[in-house]
Amino acid sequence: MQNRRKFLKQFGIGTASVTVFKRIPYKTEVVTYKHIHVKETNFTLSAIAPSVIGFMYTDFPEKVERHINELRLNNHYKRRLSFRSTDKYKLSFAKDLIDYFFKEPSIYFYGRIINSIHDLKRDDINLIHDIEYRVNYRKALNDLKDLTKAKAFYLDFITYLPRKNSLPEPIVKEGAPYVNFKTSKNQLVKYLNSNTEKLDLKIEPHTHNNLSQMADLFTGNIYGDIIGIENKTKRYLLAYLKNKLGVKKISQLYNSLDNKKFIISSIHK
Repeated sequence: MQNRRKFLKQFGIGTASVTVFKRIPYKTEVVTYKHIHVKETNFTLSAIAPSVIGFMYTDFPEKVERHINELRLNNHYKRRLSFRSTDKYKLSFAKDLIDYFFKEPSIYFYGRIINSIHDLKRDDINLIHDIEYRVNYRKALNDLKDLTKAKAFYLDFITYLPRKNSLPEPIVKEGAPYVNFKTSKNQLVKYLNSNTEKLDLKIEPHTHNNLSQMADLFTGNIYGDIIGIENKTKRYLLAYLKNKLGVKKISQLYNSLDNKKFIISSIHK
């Protein structure tokens, strides 16, 4: 051992301590995905009728879900809430849900209207409508990036898929043909992610949770206000929502930021 120490001293190398250099791994950025509940109304129908895309999101989803479940218990309503339902027993719960939306500062809704197209051949109408659909999605998601300060989104699409071993269920009452929902949505997300201004998007399987149902209710009411509603239950809830918004027609909110909780396109510049 002594000979070894003499040998090391000759080269100026101490033996009291040894410095060990460790490889420090690069830090990987963890991307936080904002969960956006998306409802589309009339998106498979002819382009001669307007379409509406609605986006619902919150800063505290667990808290909001718990509170809405309490509203369900108080109103004894266990069914899934949707705009197209004519169930008169949903009135009390739906009213409380609308009230809660406007009282709770952490919940927001953003809607975008794709206007109908006329005076063109049907093939041209459908092509232009498809382009408008994708363009409006991109503008909406760019707006939502600014509003939410998020860089990536889970898109939770809400639709009415056919039950197993049954005929396809129409998307809306008018009898829209069923399309392969998963394929079409994957194509949409692929298109949006391939654009020059890349968006980090993922598809979340639709769960019909409480926030999804609220998105359904609000998006449907915008569409109903455009085309008109005959059902008494639907008319009552639409009037109740418009009263909360302080408008006679929801279209009055178009391109307005006066009410930042409930935006009807567009803030995009």
